[in-house]
Amino acid sequence: MKKLYKPIVCILSVCLLLALAGCGSAPANNSSTTSGSGSPAEASTSGGTEDTRSARDRVYELMDQYPLAFNGVPPKQLADRTGVVKGFPVEQKSDITIGYVTGSVGSPFFTQMLSYLEQATQEAGYNFNYQVWDFNNELCVQQLDAYISQGVDVILANADVQYCGPTFKKAAEAGIPVIATSNQQIASEGNVITDIISSSYKSGWYVGEYTARQIYKTGDVLKMGAVLIQLGTGDTEGRGNGFISGFLYGARDIDGSPYPTKWDAMLDGYEIWSNFTNSGRYDASDKGLNLVGYGQTPNGSSDAPGGQAAANDLVTANQDMDLLYVECDPMWPGVDVVLKQHNLKAGTDVKIACPADGTKEGMEAIQRGELIAIGNNSSTMNAIGMMTLLRNLFEEGKDLNNITPNTFTPTVAITAENVDEYYDPAKPLAEGMPYEFQTVDEYNASVSDTADPF
Repeated sequence: MKKLYKPIVCILSVCLLLALAGCGSAPANNSSTTSGSGSPAEASTSGGTEDTRSARDRVYELMDQYPLAFNGVPPKQLADRTGVVKGFPVEQKSDITIGYVTGSVGSPFFTQMLSYLEQATQEAGYNFNYQVWDFNNELCVQQLDAYISQGVDVILANADVQYCGPTFKKAAEAGIPVIATSNQQIASEGNVITDIISSSYKSGWYVGEYTARQIYKTGDVLKMGAVLIQLGTGDTEGRGNGFISGFLYGARDIDGSPYPTKWDAMLDGYEIWSNFTNSGRYDASDKGLNLVGYGQTPNGSSDAPGGQAAANDLVTANQDMDLLYVECDPMWPGVDVVLKQHNLKAGTDVKIACPADGTKEGMEAIQRGELIAIGNNSSTMNAIGMMTLLRNLFEEGKDLNNITPNTFTPTVAITAENVDEYYDPAKPLAEGMPYEFQTVDEYNASVSDTADPF
């Protein structure tokens, strides 16, 4: 790794990029001359006067313009949702019929969630039906429409909440409530009880900060590459932006020049992330990183073959990387194949960090010293939450009309220090953690305009 001995200067980019491609369409090209994941807000107001807004206000402005890059950052405030159609009221009964759609059965995240739901609904005496839409949004809508026509009691949708939004509304208007679980935040007016998701940004941040505290030293410039699933999606944008921002936050603390707030690190991190994804590389040596390139998986596949395909050209062209960001650890075995082809040893020749998911194989790689950290994204937590809501709704008669539109599962970085707490050789994913559902009023009362976001 190269050394750089000059002061760190925090700047806010003034480049203006075009808005994100909408979810459900092709992934964003992320070229500054075509389309991109967004750009930092201008550092000053019109006329060249100094921008006196707080870092928090500037981050929220960016979130309004480029929400995918901040997927999972808590919003300022939430609108009341009691007037949103959600399929209420429902009949109180225990023999409910469920229609479930899942994007895949090709990775531990999806298979574990399906397996848990099948077992839990059987034990509860529920009638459980499922369909696999295989990341074909049109097929997903057809499956949802079929459940509406059949008159199921409730729909559980592991789906693209933006693309399927009109169909969710159709279900709710037909008296069928929808519980979603996705990879992107849904708007307050979305016609679901709630969308249970991982905070992509937060998992990236936690792993990024931990990585910095493990491998960064004052004066370092780490050459970093990234193996991504699909730019233009909430998970890829949120995790990557969060990782860079968390890394900067930890690194500046090590330098003895800490950021005043996490919001300030988020601004710098977004500047670097947006420039990197729009140009394909970005030299941020003044902040300790030189981003040399990224690869993306074919068709958004988050598995070992996808990881191998995404890593091939990147590793071949950059065999002297210090740090390799692999978006989720199901991709890791394929990435490791590429490293070994170039006689590179993970954990020794190049450090590896993954902001998701926490597979058995990934945790074993942590135990062997091959991975620095993984952000837990156990789909068991999503399934447990859906089962809780089903009991609340149909057996307990609980009022769910104004819970938050998005419910984030707990986030933690799985590391060498704590991996034994989450690892079970009999389970494909890390152990999940309990969590509760909040009403909009409870959430709004908890927000502080002077506190860090998490």
